[in-house]
Parts: sequence; structure tokens; C-alpha cells
Amino acid sequence: MPGELARVNLDHRSEELLKRLEKADLMPELKYAMRSSTNGIVPRIKRAIKGLPSNQAEHNKGSLRDDVARSVKRSVRVSPREVFVAVLVKPHGGKSNLARVLEGAIPWRHPVYGRAGTDVGQSPSPYFYDTIEKQRREVEKEILGVFRRFERELLCLTSESKTALHVISGTSGISGEPT
Repeated sequence: MPGELARVNLDHRSEELLKRLEKADLMPELKYAMRSSTNGIVPRIKRAIKGLPSNQAEHNKGSLRDDVARSVKRSVRVSPREVFVAVLVKPHGGKSNLARVLEGAIPWRHPVYGRAGTDVGQSPSPYFYDTIEKQRREVEKEILGVFRRFERELLCLTSESKTALHVISGTSGISGEPT
């Protein structure tokens, strides 16, 4: 089902970094940076959806593709235990399976107008995973870069601070490999 952008595993060192970022009151900035690092993916997915083949001359407001494109949302959650970035596509109004049908996750069968009892299959038009795969490495690099920047920022804060928190040295313990 369309709903995952990149999954990054946190190891013990990364979890420690998140706890220290929370103590330094940097979690809101981290969340903002995570949102910024994934800004480009939602418009790309929307363009991919609106660019799907159609028999209509143009994609009108209220069309199936427009409904799916409007339902693309990004979710970012940052806590001391996890960093979560996801792109979700879930149309409403009786069209909740439409995103999965277009992607090909479930078969698309529909009746033929004027021919009672005749159902035909329609081929899928993948848009989500293709778009995500084209951007995956770039987004993962951005996310890892955000962590490294915050790690350096925390080092600067703690070296200037009188309360000198113990900071993890070296590079971030985040694995950028998809799971």
C-alpha cells in the first residue's frame, strides 16, 4: 500500500543522540529539518498521479486522479525513541482503495456501462513506488545529513555550555539502508 518513503534504522548511538537533542530542546528544529529534507517528494508524487493516462481530455477537478493527488500527505514524527517520515496516499469519500488500485496492489475490475454482468479488468498505472524509488537515495542522504548536522550542532552547544553534556563523537549511528 502506498505509505512509506524511507525507513531508517536507529541504533543505540542514534537513540542516545535523540535523547540528548531532546534535553537540549532541539526536537522542534529536528522535526522542521526532517520536513524540509522531504519537501520535494509530495509534489513529485502528485505530478506522477496527475500524469497518469486518462481518456479525459484533461484532468478535471473532482476526477479520480485529482482526488488521489489531493490525498497525498507527508507525516513526520520525531521523538526520543524514533524518527518517522512517511508519505501517505489515502483518498476519502468512498475511494479509499483507489490509490492501491491505481498502483496495482489490488486488481481493478469494473462493470462495462450498458452491458449488464460484464466486468473487465483495467491495467494498473503505478505512480507511487516508482516515484519513491527515483528519490529514495536522495531523501535518505538528506535525512542522514540532517542527523549529522544536529550531531555537530549538539557538539558545539555542549562544548560552549557549562553543563557539558556527554556527546557521542564520530558519525551518526543511523543506517541509511532501506528495510
